[in-house]
Amino acid sequence: MRDLETTTDPSTAPPARPAEAFSRKPIAQPSFSLHTLVPTDIAHAHRLHVDGLLPGQSAGDSMAPGAVESYLVSAREQFRVAEAAGAIIGTVALAELTRDIAQLRSVRVAAPWQDGHAVAKGLIRAAAAHATEMRFLKLTLLAAAAAQSVAATYFRLLGFEFSRDRP
Repeated sequence: MRDLETTTDPSTAPPARPAEAFSRKPIAQPSFSLHTLVPTDIAHAHRLHVDGLLPGQSAGDSMAPGAVESYLVSAREQFRVAEAAGAIIGTVALAELTRDIAQLRSVRVAAPWQDGHAVAKGLIRAAAAHATEMRFLKLTLLAAAAAQSVAATYFRLLGFEFSRDRP
């Protein structure tokens, strides 16, 4: 398991999805594949940024124009997508904060694929593996203060441990 540290976003965010949105029961789902973002995926990634909110996330997390494209220029950063039947069903970004610290961003999964957590697990594990390959020492997650406990619970379900919360 990988340590994951949360940092508080001081901005006021709209209410997050409730913790009751978690599901521990495995759901049979068709297979999906992961690949690094290509330019034809960008519009779908922007759509999922709003439509693919996970428990603990809020629609207040905005994606600036050009944000997705910025991950195409750095070998240390990465933007991955999950695809099934020709449709983009999930996203995750790994951003370099410092030479030693990376941050998970834009973790999104289309609503029909959220049960069972397979897509989120696959995306986050791929991002964590890339962080390890790039020799980042710490992987962080930014969460609004009101959503930190929900985000921590969700990421624990995905196999992460939190080393600490930062105010």
